[in-house]
Amino acid sequence: MVAPPDLLIGKGNEGRTVKSVSRNRKESDVKRFIQLSSIFCILTCAIGVEGFWPGDEGIRIGGNLLERDEPSGAVWLETRNQLAVVCDEGDVILLNSEGVIEERWDKTDIWNKPGMLHTMKDLEGVTVVPGDTNLIYLGIENPDSIYEFNISNGGLTGKSWDLTGTMMSPPKNGLEALTFVPNSDHPYEPSDFGGLFYVGQQSGGNIYVFDLDPSGTVVTHVDTIASRYDDLSGLHYDASSGILYAVYDKHKVVVKLGVDGNVWAEYFLPVTDQEGIAVVPESSDGKAALYIVEDNAGNPEIRRYNDSPILLKRPFPDIKANGLDGPVVVTKGEEIAVSLALEDGGLRGENIHCWILAETPMGVYGYTLNGRWGTDLSPVYGGAAFDLSPLKLFEISPSAGQYRFYFAVQTGMPGGMDSKLFIDSVYVTVEPPVR
Repeated sequence: MVAPPDLLIGKGNEGRTVKSVSRNRKESDVKRFIQLSSIFCILTCAIGVEGFWPGDEGIRIGGNLLERDEPSGAVWLETRNQLAVVCDEGDVILLNSEGVIEERWDKTDIWNKPGMLHTMKDLEGVTVVPGDTNLIYLGIENPDSIYEFNISNGGLTGKSWDLTGTMMSPPKNGLEALTFVPNSDHPYEPSDFGGLFYVGQQSGGNIYVFDLDPSGTVVTHVDTIASRYDDLSGLHYDASSGILYAVYDKHKVVVKLGVDGNVWAEYFLPVTDQEGIAVVPESSDGKAALYIVEDNAGNPEIRRYNDSPILLKRPFPDIKANGLDGPVVVTKGEEIAVSLALEDGGLRGENIHCWILAETPMGVYGYTLNGRWGTDLSPVYGGAAFDLSPLKLFEISPSAGQYRFYFAVQTGMPGGMDSKLFIDSVYVTVEPPVR
């Protein structure tokens, strides 16, 4: 094994000093970087589609819909035990779990008001703030916007939020999905609204994260999560599992994501024209009812899939520099303490492989448990999954430059069809000393 240059001189967890043997940037270092990037890309992309949705075959419950209905979004109202469905033409409908319509507000009752006629045919998403019994939030495709709707009286509250300053979507390719993520569950700064609104765009498939001012009007764009597919048509956040569900219509795929956009799993959906999704936990054993609404003009449908698994077994690697998730900035001469932690996520005893890697100005290096760095990028561990409490692994005092430290955990056998890669990383900038 070849030791790295002096930029990674430091002490490992066994107190060994790593010595420099080379200070030249080598072509092999660049190749190693390309190799590492390719490995991570291949393994991450290998998450792939895992087969059909693993629930039952589904029950059609949309028989009470009108032919003119084009259901385009859905959300389960836990406090009312009802499914709220919005239609492309502007109607809002409340149904029970069997599809019986218990309330309907016609588009003209809602939107036939001065200045609002243009919104009548553009309802594409709906969501609710957990615990709220009367208010739901309607997603408008053109112009991209969100309206607050009171289901206790069937009227708009007068509050709305214009998203066009960020999304700027072409007609019929704008807002197509909407969901809400509470402050306790997302990785961003807390919102006065109690959480953030995740908005899906049909064109490009990106997910925009917005902080809305509760008094109305003011919109802050927090983040944009890139998608691997276009034609995003439905979003739902399930707080019981921490999973964000995304439906992509023309690809017939439902994707399970973290709220940071990391893909956890994908499944084929055996339906067409899927435009909305709602997930309703049924029990403590990780099963749920999955509702899919189908925007099929002249033949609208809602399907309920029972016994759908929502809890995923997955590891949670965590790597920090100086106790922080990063980015971390230090001055040359200051030490960087890198620590690891791991939650097995229900995989206890199952096979995993772990890597500890550093991307540096001089190349990419792997860490071994004997406290040494080298150009061998083999796993540092292979065996049964386990929990690891936070452990300071090593300290280094590197040269000035940009660094990224990785802790990667792969489930299954490397190269196997069931293998998945989960990566955490931390960025570190080492600045030259002030003269």
